[in-house]
Amino acid sequence: MVVCDDFSHNLYPTPLKASHTDNTYIGRLRKDLFDKKTLHGFCVADQLRVGAATNALKIAMHYIKNA
Repeated sequence: MVVCDDFSHNLYPTPLKASHTDNTYIGRLRKDLFDKKTLHGFCVADQLRVGAATNALKIAMHYIKNA
């Protein structure tokens, strides 16, 4: 998992960036306006190389574990 979330340097996850890699990119992380326990983000991966649903679950588990 690679976190890329720096708008000032145009660094955010895109499908093109994830193409032909085994990495999962997450970024554009934002707190929910109404629920302090909710985090919104954008997650991309090469669907042919990495099972995206599995990685989304890994990301969620990572944040739950480290919250």
